[in-house]
Amino acid sequence: MIGSIAHGRSTDVLDVKGKAVVFFGPTEREYSSLTENEKNEWSEVLSDFYHYRDKTVPFFESNKIKPFVAANTKIIIHNWRNARTFARKNFKHIVGYILTDGNKKPIVVEGAGADLYLINDFKEYFELK
Repeated sequence: MIGSIAHGRSTDVLDVKGKAVVFFGPTEREYSSLTENEKNEWSEVLSDFYHYRDKTVPFFESNKIKPFVAANTKIIIHNWRNARTFARKNFKHIVGYILTDGNKKPIVVEGAGADLYLINDFKEYFELK
């Protein structure tokens, strides 16, 4: 199904530690509950999001960054100081990603972007060449 990012219950919590990127999006249930107009409106965004997300996997592997795909209700990012909880319902966009390196403040980027833009964001955040 094009619309759902992952199977699973929407009450799940994802705990993330270390250098990682968390791609978030709707569950199957959330996607199924959309009206046909909403599905049509989001289909291109979701398609682009999945396509470009998948194209960035070699970048993660080569830089030892753990990719996560999450449709969880809450995403907890742990760093050396504390843990920060993100509630997916509070995001303004249906898809996006969270960057964390386990040390500095995580950042949230909402929406879909082309792989080159994503990789540039990742390089800047993780201070890679």
